[in-house]
Amino acid sequence: MFVSTTRFGTRLSLGLSLVLLSCSPRGLVQKPEEPEDQPSVGGEGPEKTNSQDSDKKGEVIPLSGISLRPLGRFATGLFDEGAAEIVQYDTPYSRVLSLNGATLSIDVLNLSADGSLTPLSSLSVADWFADSSGPNAFEPGDLTSIAVGSAEHIAVSLAAQEKTEAGRVVVLSRETLEPEFIYTVGALPDMVTFSPSGLQILVANEGEASESIDPEGSITIIDLPTPSSPENVTTLSFEDFNVGGSRHDELDLSLLHLSPRANSIAQDLEPEFVSVSPDGSTAFVSLQEANAVAVVDLQTRRIRHVNAMGFKDHGLEANAADFNDKDGISIATHPGVFGMYQPDAIATFEAQGEVFYITANEGDARDAEEARVGDLALTDELAESAPLRLKVSAVKGQILEGENAGSHSRLFAYGSRSVSIWSALGEQVFDSGSAFERHYAENFPEFFNADQEIPAEPDTRSDNKGPEPEGVVVGSAFNRNLAFVGLERAGGIVVYDVTEPRNSQWVGFAAARSNDPELDDLGPEGFAFVPENESPTGTPLLLVGFEVSGSVRVFEVAQAE
Repeated sequence: MFVSTTRFGTRLSLGLSLVLLSCSPRGLVQKPEEPEDQPSVGGEGPEKTNSQDSDKKGEVIPLSGISLRPLGRFATGLFDEGAAEIVQYDTPYSRVLSLNGATLSIDVLNLSADGSLTPLSSLSVADWFADSSGPNAFEPGDLTSIAVGSAEHIAVSLAAQEKTEAGRVVVLSRETLEPEFIYTVGALPDMVTFSPSGLQILVANEGEASESIDPEGSITIIDLPTPSSPENVTTLSFEDFNVGGSRHDELDLSLLHLSPRANSIAQDLEPEFVSVSPDGSTAFVSLQEANAVAVVDLQTRRIRHVNAMGFKDHGLEANAADFNDKDGISIATHPGVFGMYQPDAIATFEAQGEVFYITANEGDARDAEEARVGDLALTDELAESAPLRLKVSAVKGQILEGENAGSHSRLFAYGSRSVSIWSALGEQVFDSGSAFERHYAENFPEFFNADQEIPAEPDTRSDNKGPEPEGVVVGSAFNRNLAFVGLERAGGIVVYDVTEPRNSQWVGFAAARSNDPELDDLGPEGFAFVPENESPTGTPLLLVGFEVSGSVRVFEVAQAE
């Protein structure tokens, strides 16, 4: 069931009907005042936060609102098994491709003129490697990503059964859906995408640790063969950024989140998601756990920068949050607490002659480094108001020397509970502040910071990343750039008008849950936007893969009446 809110907070139950706009406050992220003689934090010097200048607000965008009208739905019937995590649309064939991690297959669905979805076939990953043996043998462990190129290819990334071993990217023919090429890439390829030309594939190899083995993260660039040029595979390493490496001094360590347990920085920089600039010259790669974005020059095949993202000051009213899962809804400011952006999905777009990227700031913890505030030693000043239930980094914010050595003077939470927009140079120009939590508190308190159970239990995620924005995609409709943001835990989809990035506006919202196990779509993860001129319905569409409910939903994107 889908529910809407109006501008004035009135709640309407519309079943499978229109989901209209709701306006929410815009959040600002500012640099906090530094106290005199502030001790060094984590041995990395004074912390910084990003800022926005008030003169960048611009004029109000004259868009009344966006509605998301649910059309077709496909359900795998597999709950909480990752059965519909990533979706893509194949325009010439009106096909939706959905990754089914539970069966290690790709569900191929027909998207009809009325927006309905009909199963066509299922592609089994096992068939692609049935004849592999010897040095080319590969045992797939997980389907991680799929992308459709503008040429004649589809790319699928797979992690090995032992995720610390090299993964694979399989390139399929769009016409036959048969494998054409198989490439060996880095450990745990978590995301694959094409350049705008469709002839270059980018792969984010996360290199996530498993027990005693911790592979390095990397980025693979694959140039597909053409009649005029051979294939070319390049894997970019972060080794030069290690201590003693030729590029180590380029890193702003005070704004990163690094593990003292890693043997090298190259092991800590774990690529999560890739997005390519509209002109195909640059890739932006989220390094989630490290709180950074890598900028890659695709012409020289070189990592141009590792942009540390800084932190969000939860002591500001615009960034207030609920950090206690035991006291109901209690959105408040928290001096001394900073959110690490740590984005999952990232999407690039062009606006006003510039390239920007938007990040869904989910947050992610390395297991050995997470702790509740109540279990940490705190300075007396911080202890007076610290949110004791909140889960934070145990390794960031400690004082290393002096009387309070070992105590935390600041707290660093995982994720910022927001989306942010950044210039190509890494300057933050917009952040949604506390908009997500405030919207749920005012309009859907029964799903406020809830997890993905049915029935929902509100407030259970307040101590741990809150609504958890994870997926984001940008598409053009009605002469506007629209960003669609998925809240993984809370279950909603937020729409922002990002035509003027520095003055982005909340213009729509869809609540995809109602505590009905037959209707609820839970865990929005993968997003694909279908522009009007490629849509079988003749209208712009949003496709969403819901990982937990194992369902795919088609939404019609329309201007609110």
